[in-house]
Amino acid sequence: MTTEEMRLVLLHYFRFRLQYPLVVTECSINGYLADILAIHNIVVEVEIKRHLSEITQDFKKKPRKHSFYLECQSPANRLKPNKFYFALPSDLRKIDEENYSKIIPEPYGLILVGVNYYRCQVVKRAKYLIRKNEGLRDFFKDILSKRLTSENIDLRKKLMERK
Repeated sequence: MTTEEMRLVLLHYFRFRLQYPLVVTECSINGYLADILAIHNIVVEVEIKRHLSEITQDFKKKPRKHSFYLECQSPANRLKPNKFYFALPSDLRKIDEENYSKIIPEPYGLILVGVNYYRCQVVKRAKYLIRKNEGLRDFFKDILSKRLTSENIDLRKKLMERK
């Protein structure tokens, strides 16, 4: 399963199964790029990985991001997601609780993504990183409107290239 297939399934899952009104991809939040942001009354970030080992590498490549997310309090001028998930393809053979619980810290969650019938299975429910996001309204106006416009432009380019 490719990351693009996983992205499509997750977009479908959050928008139509969970009824999140706004779901975007490749969105920057405080300078950190999120594969998917799903926003309703809370902000949920999903980081897509193809292998369990990529999660360990993510902690090494982005230590500042994860230390900021794992802090109990968020500075008033910085927005962080209320919940954070890693997503892996469901066809991985050895994803048992023992393997992923050693790698994924307690507040983070894990979603297994399947291509067939747009299935997603939350195998580890994320806990709140932060309960309240004070800057959410400004975040909506500024960053997300720009990101949605960029996604629409990119989709139109891809469609035109196929002709």
